[in-house]
This record gives sequence, structure tokens and C-alpha cells, in this order.
Amino acid sequence: MGENGYLTNSYLAELCTAAKARLFVSYATGGADWYPDHLSFMFSRRNPARTALLTAHWERPEALKDKLAPVGCAYHASRALDIFRAAPDGGTIVTSAGETLFPLALYRLDHGDPPFMKKR
Repeated sequence: MGENGYLTNSYLAELCTAAKARLFVSYATGGADWYPDHLSFMFSRRNPARTALLTAHWERPEALKDKLAPVGCAYHASRALDIFRAAPDGGTIVTSAGETLFPLALYRLDHGDPPFMKKR
């Protein structure tokens, strides 16, 4: 889906039905706490008023999920660092590397807790 509200949920559901898709992945640039806010307006939790203003007339993703379910297509709202792998049954397994690759987790591997998190 991306940061583009021009495609209606009905159109996307028809497209998934025609393609016999089993998983629809919605994504937006950013979304992670460490991603610069000025590069992403969609799903930004740091500026909910701006997100609400820009997306006020967009159809809700939950409505798309409801339209996809009857044709056997799942809905996944992707986040930064999601990993997609083929499943043995031909489907898709989605896991998140977000916690593992989060900058603070990587820092802690080499340095332990950063000074600002240590108790004095």
C-alpha cells in the first residue's frame, strides 16, 4: 500500500482476489522509533495530529482486512525490519528483526547499557 491513499480498499481487494494472493502487506516508510520523523508522516506515533490530518479521509486498513478474509488473503501491517520467508505450504512467514536490530540492542551487544540508562 505504501504512503498512498489513492487506492481504495475495494480496488486492493479485487487485485488480491484476481492475483489469488494469500497475504497483503501494507507498508509505510518509517514507523520505527529511530526513523527520522520528517521523512515519514504515515503511522508516525510522534505526531499523531499530523498523521490524522493527512489521512483523515483514507479508508481504514481494518476494512481492507475484512474484505480480504473471505478470499483467504491475510493482512499484515508491516513495520521496519520485518522479514518475509517462504513457508513450506507456499505461504509467507513474517517475523520481525526490529527488536534484535534496534540501535539500542546493537549498542548493548558491545557496550552494555548506555550511560544515560545506568542508575547512579
